[in-house]
Amino acid sequence: MEAKSLPASAAATDFFDFASLDADRLSATIGEVSGRGVPAALFMARLISDLRLAGQRLGAPEAILSDVNLGLATQARRGMFVSTLYLLLDAARGEIRVANGGHVPFIWYHRATGQAEVVDLEGGPPLGVLPDAVYPETVLSLEHGDALVLLTDGVLECTGESGEPFGFPRLVETVEAAARAEGSLVQPVLRAVEAFTEKGARHDDLTLVQVTWHRG
Repeated sequence: MEAKSLPASAAATDFFDFASLDADRLSATIGEVSGRGVPAALFMARLISDLRLAGQRLGAPEAILSDVNLGLATQARRGMFVSTLYLLLDAARGEIRVANGGHVPFIWYHRATGQAEVVDLEGGPPLGVLPDAVYPETVLSLEHGDALVLLTDGVLECTGESGEPFGFPRLVETVEAAARAEGSLVQPVLRAVEAFTEKGARHDDLTLVQVTWHRG
């Protein structure tokens, strides 16, 4: 796994987290907390702690997000909420179970074909909004060398000199080109974004997380 975050002056704060739940299972989380400063930092610290504890107790992304959402919606400071994508990886089998709480889609690079696709899963609302929200779970089966690139909307919404956003088509092309070079997918995307916005604008945090599975 690899991750990188670049801060900016924005109305939300990005976060990511990795955790080992047992010998074979790992969790990866990415998201955006509403607001900035001390309240957002405290909210984020609690959120990460709650996700880790729920991961140990419940072991299913759908149940984990529902449990954490209930706590946030009933106890969190008014107006605070978070979009998040929660992944649970079975490292032995390459199976990933995913639940989405109001977060942007992610990229799935298929090593066998050399192509990347945008994965837009059915999900629930951001955590902390509706106490009884449901977060449907999706199961993905990775092949050897496949990679997932998780991101926040700062990657997509940064603009070039003409005001055009970076967007998913450009992101997919960048991931495919980087994968052909057999290197990191995170750093090439960051370089592409920085080059694209050299005379444009980036007003939001930008965070990328790469999850790659290798058999055996």
